[in-house]
Amino acid sequence: MDAHASPHGDASPRRSAPAQPSPIATWGWWWRAGMCLAWAVYLALAYMVARGTAGGWSGVGTVLLGLTGALGAAIFLLPLVALLDAEEVVRATRAGRRFARGECPACGQPRAPREGPGREADAAAGVGVAAVASAVASPCTECGAGFVRPAPWVPTWTTAGRFAVVFAVALVLGSAAGEWRLRADEADFRVEAPVKAVAVQALGAVPGRGRAGGSSAGGGSSAGSGSSAGSGSSAGSGSSAGGGSSAGGGSSVEWERYRPWPADFALLRYESDGRVQNFSAPPPFEFERIPGWQPSRPR
Repeated sequence: MDAHASPHGDASPRRSAPAQPSPIATWGWWWRAGMCLAWAVYLALAYMVARGTAGGWSGVGTVLLGLTGALGAAIFLLPLVALLDAEEVVRATRAGRRFARGECPACGQPRAPREGPGREADAAAGVGVAAVASAVASPCTECGAGFVRPAPWVPTWTTAGRFAVVFAVALVLGSAAGEWRLRADEADFRVEAPVKAVAVQALGAVPGRGRAGGSSAGGGSSAGSGSSAGSGSSAGSGSSAGGGSSAGGGSSVEWERYRPWPADFALLRYESDGRVQNFSAPPPFEFERIPGWQPSRPR
């Protein structure tokens, strides 16, 4: 009796169907993990931009605003949903090409006449309808799979579920990274701002933008070159020093600098009158209305 024949006389596959690999062992899992990290970087940048645009020091409200901005930026990720199923797309395409060549869609073992340009050569070699019927009726002798036309890839609810999971993880990682970066920068600003504000008052210019006040009410002496009373002027690289004072005669100092990239269009501001220190992050695109200004009548 043939070693590969069953007790009932019918042919059995040479090998049993291979066991399904672990999901982590497939390259598709690592592909989706890489996409998750890439999306997390994108959402972290979107979160920081949204936080900088909204303004305000770190708090629950600013976190919600940042999350809203990150969710809005997620619309540009929707066209990339199919990339999450890259492994399934490659597998379906490869199986379809194998079937068209008359091979087993699962393992590539020759099974039946080829479709298309190879059909004439197979017919001349004696591979005809009988071979097709035999291939369809019996499993593959290599892997045990049936010879049926594989279905093409189409998005399913599984694809939507994968997108939801990958996007949720990326949103959490990206928002946490963006918030950590902004909070670390604000903590550094709390330490450096009082020191640099005093340096502005003493030296007239430090990297950043600052203003130091004199001791007389309504005006003061300016530090640095080209400064005017009551206002700041630029001196050096992006720094400014000018005059200003509090009504009570006490000296006031101010210093401000930009947030880190990509929120480097927004400012962090420090103000102190010698008794109270105030840290703020004003909205970058908010302009104060001039008191008493009225639009002129068109000529």
